[in-house]
Amino acid sequence: MFSPRRTAFRPGPAASALAGWTLKSVVVRGVDVLDVPFEIHPNESPNDVVVTFTNRTTDLSGTLVDGNGKPVSGYFVLLFPTDKSYWFAGSRRMRPPARTSPDGRYRVFGLPAGEYFMAALTEFDSSDLYDTAFLEQVAAVSYKITLQDGEPKMLGFKTGGTPWRADSPLDLRSFRCRRRWPEVSRLAHRRRQ
Repeated sequence: MFSPRRTAFRPGPAASALAGWTLKSVVVRGVDVLDVPFEIHPNESPNDVVVTFTNRTTDLSGTLVDGNGKPVSGYFVLLFPTDKSYWFAGSRRMRPPARTSPDGRYRVFGLPAGEYFMAALTEFDSSDLYDTAFLEQVAAVSYKITLQDGEPKMLGFKTGGTPWRADSPLDLRSFRCRRRWPEVSRLAHRRRQ
């Protein structure tokens, strides 16, 4: 006897083995199953499956500096979707944060196109990635960014208590999260011209 089974599609090594290409979507019955689990019922064989690969991925990079313009290393640059329905373990839109290098640089690439919250954290515990209460606190002070396929973005950010000036690339204001969470820094954005 076979009962309906809820299945989540997770790409394996073969899906990422195509140099320069990445899996963009797997659509079953009009729903992208890379984002949500789907059900297969007894004696059912989904035949309306569309698999799409792309070589146009998202790419966000930049530099984090302090109030004096010196690179800030060791911060965690966290991006997570503004749509809470994607806040679950295994979501392709939920990734561990990028760590700034000694020269303050960070890079996040290969996320699905869409709107994300972005914040810089001084500390990060991997168990917080799927903690809704933590994500809601970070979201309340995060900068919103839209990533599009094939559109590389470079964003420079500035931390510290100096006032935001029109000629500075960005001002990042800090606050302390309630509970056990580390300082979370808010990213206020101004594109480099």
